[in-house]
Amino acid sequence: MRAGVLGSLGAAVAVVLAAAPAQAITGGTPVPDAADAPWMVTLARPGDEPLAQRSFCGGALIAPDRVLTAAHCVSEGDPRRVEVHLGASVLSREPGRILPIAGVAVHPEYKQVPSPADPTSFTKSSAVADVAIIGLAESVPGAEPLAVADEAPSPGATLTAYGHGITAAPSADPATPPPSSSDELLRADLGLISAQDCASRLHTPSGSDESVVCAQAPQPDGPAICPGDSGGPLVEVADGRAVVVGVTSFSGEVTDQMCAAGTAAAFANVAGLRDWITQPHPVFEPSPAEDVTVTGKLAVGSTITCAAPRWEGGKPAALEYSWSRGEIDTTTPKEAWNTPTGFLFFVPIDGQTAPTLTVPADLSGRDVLCSIKAGNAGGSVSYYSDSVTIPEHS
Repeated sequence: MRAGVLGSLGAAVAVVLAAAPAQAITGGTPVPDAADAPWMVTLARPGDEPLAQRSFCGGALIAPDRVLTAAHCVSEGDPRRVEVHLGASVLSREPGRILPIAGVAVHPEYKQVPSPADPTSFTKSSAVADVAIIGLAESVPGAEPLAVADEAPSPGATLTAYGHGITAAPSADPATPPPSSSDELLRADLGLISAQDCASRLHTPSGSDESVVCAQAPQPDGPAICPGDSGGPLVEVADGRAVVVGVTSFSGEVTDQMCAAGTAAAFANVAGLRDWITQPHPVFEPSPAEDVTVTGKLAVGSTITCAAPRWEGGKPAALEYSWSRGEIDTTTPKEAWNTPTGFLFFVPIDGQTAPTLTVPADLSGRDVLCSIKAGNAGGSVSYYSDSVTIPEHS
């Protein structure tokens, strides 16, 4: 399905935060002029690399102080590690305006749905109620928001999806470089299909859920949704007025048809979720004012603490703690990783769910980190400390 993209534990730590591959457009038509889609938003990780290398999802400005995107783009992630770019039509030339974030809210009924054919496959999972709100810290001057649909698209309507994603499926050959995101904004004209056809073609019951609408190119070799731009808008123009009717959620990857021409795609049903999307005072999920840290004497027998940060934006209604220890993957050749002994990853320590940890002898010489999962009505998100090393115990 989609890709988790927001967390950061440092170069040596791998953490899965949301869903499997995100979505974008292959075979689409370039939209080189930002004025043709003034509400288009690009979500990116902060950094010094070109924007095309940092972008991971799309979105749409639906009010001067609100962006609509997919829940799987931002759930379980740290909003401090997201940039919101408005008007970045050609990423290398027009990065657009970076909009400060006040908070993120994820639809309370959002969930991933396992594939009936392959329930253990992360990639083949689909989703329902896949929408989220990004609240902006200040209103955008001169904003041209995209109107929010108050009714589902009409049968046979022509709908247009927008995205900055890759334009071909990744090669199975490891020697082939992975495809990059499209520098230009792309659009794809699609036709609405029935819920029954959607569920059948994508092999998932999510296709017939009332929170989902589906669309497909009318021609077999037409454009398709492809990894790189989940969260982008599906737009209908009615009476000369553009309205967002869907939010890109999942497509051919759920049936092993990633980026295949003409494949059906599923979008969150904006009209069906409108009341939540347009609520006047959304509750934002908890956001820290600083990082989670491990405090206390680092020694076997000592007690260390997972120190919760101050919170800004949404305040947590509940906190869940966990501790993890570092392990070395010795099955992967060490030359494949930038560490002297292999790839370092972290696994939870059984039974350690309190804010404090009395360091046992088996953690002597090991790396340790803690996490805090903070939740409220706006969603839940996990924040991780940097790892610390317990000195060898003599």
